[in-house]
Amino acid sequence: MQSGVRAFGAAVALFTCSSCLIGIARTVDYEFATSATRLTSGVETPLDTSSSGRAVDLIASDDIASFSFDVRLGSIIVTIRDKASQPLRLLLEEGRYTDSQGKEHRLYVAGPRQRGKAPDRVEPGSEVKVFLWPQEWMRCCIGGRPNTWVSDLPFDGGIIAERTREEALERGSRYIGRTFEILLPVDLGTTRHLYRFRFTARSIHAHRILWA
Repeated sequence: MQSGVRAFGAAVALFTCSSCLIGIARTVDYEFATSATRLTSGVETPLDTSSSGRAVDLIASDDIASFSFDVRLGSIIVTIRDKASQPLRLLLEEGRYTDSQGKEHRLYVAGPRQRGKAPDRVEPGSEVKVFLWPQEWMRCCIGGRPNTWVSDLPFDGGIIAERTREEALERGSRYIGRTFEILLPVDLGTTRHLYRFRFTARSIHAHRILWA
């Protein structure tokens, strides 16, 4: 009920603020400062991290797994590769998302493009892709399934869809310095590992979207 009211309110706000958003609108992309750790048996270990331009915001790896995150408005895709000699079990239903206000959310998970069931197992030497987003920020419904908008913010679930580049940058710049975290637990054999990934907005780029 709460997500339905939220989605309706957002739609009303867009309609009443600017009917010219029907068509081409401006939104933003962020670049992030990132970090990652693994907690195993009470011991926290930093992961090696890097990025690969604006297409891959965080690459984090250890001797167990590697994680590549593509963070966009309305979509977070993580590619998980098993680097160990045993299958990696993904406990996605136990994962959590902490927004920029420090509020914790359950994860909505699915296959890429928000379609199909998310995989729960990775075989040695192979990789899987998972879509994730805070569960209570999902909107209903397109094609009988929850959905996000391409302007949904990963910091608080708000939206950025403005008439001009300047308006999009002005609104989006308010989130510079904001942080969100993703926690993903996995089992390898009988050992539980908790991975924590942290993203802090450090710069912003405006681009066009088709808004309908």
